[in-house]
Amino acid sequence: MLPRFYVEPQALSEGEARISGPERDHLMRVLRLGVGDRVVLFDGRGNEYLAHVRETARRYVRLQVGPSRHSNADPAQARVVLLQGLPKLARVDWLIEKATEAGVAEIVLVWARRSPPETRRAGARQERWEKIAREACRQCGRAQVPEIHPPLAASEAWSRWAGKGRTALLHPQASRGFRDWLQEAASRDWVIAVGPEGGWEPGEEQQAGACGFEPVVAGPRTMRAETAGVLAVAGVQLVCGDLGESPARG
Repeated sequence: MLPRFYVEPQALSEGEARISGPERDHLMRVLRLGVGDRVVLFDGRGNEYLAHVRETARRYVRLQVGPSRHSNADPAQARVVLLQGLPKLARVDWLIEKATEAGVAEIVLVWARRSPPETRRAGARQERWEKIAREACRQCGRAQVPEIHPPLAASEAWSRWAGKGRTALLHPQASRGFRDWLQEAASRDWVIAVGPEGGWEPGEEQQAGACGFEPVVAGPRTMRAETAGVLAVAGVQLVCGDLGESPARG
C-alpha cells in the first residue's frame, strides 16, 4: 500500500502539489522517501490522487500529481452524524480518531449539563481535533475528512439536526433496541446522540424528544461515553452502510 498524505485543496495546481510542515517531515524523515517515490494524496473533500515526488527541499516537497480517483474507503451508503455529549477532554482525541475510522461523516461536540467543567475549554482544542481526524483518514484510507463541529449547547444541537435524517438518542432505559430501530426504516442519513459521562439530564432528553429524537438502548452493557459514540457509528455502518463489505465493491 502506498503512503498517504493530506494536502490542502489550494495546494494543488496544474498537476503539481506542495506539502510542508508535519506532512513533509513525515514523508522525508519518517518514511525516508525521495525523488521518484510514489504516494497517494487526499484533499479531505473526497478526492484522492496518485503522485510521485519530484523535488525535496528544506521547507517543502514538490510532487507531480495524476488525475483524481474515488476512494472505496469513504462511506457511501450511510451518512452518520454523531452528536456526542462532551466527556473528559482527554478522551475526545480517541473518540475522534476511532469514529473517523468507523465511518462518521460529522462529529458534533455537545455541552451537556453533566459534561465535566473542564469541557468549557474545549474550543481551544479545535485545531488539534481537526488534525486528528485528518491523520485518522490518512491511516484508514478515507479521502473525505469528517467535519468536527465546535462545541455547542444541547438545545442548539437538537434543533439544528432535527429532521436531518433518522434521529435517535441513546438511553439506557429505552424500550426499543438500537439494532431494531436501525432496521425499521431505510435511510441514508442518520443522527445519533450519545450522552456524556452520567448521561443526559431529563430536561435534555425531553428537549431532544420534542425535536424528534427517538430513545433507543444500545444493549445490556454500560459503556463509557466515548465508547458508546464509536460503537453507535460502527453499528449504523454495519447494519445500513459498508462495514463488513468486500473492499472490491463499486
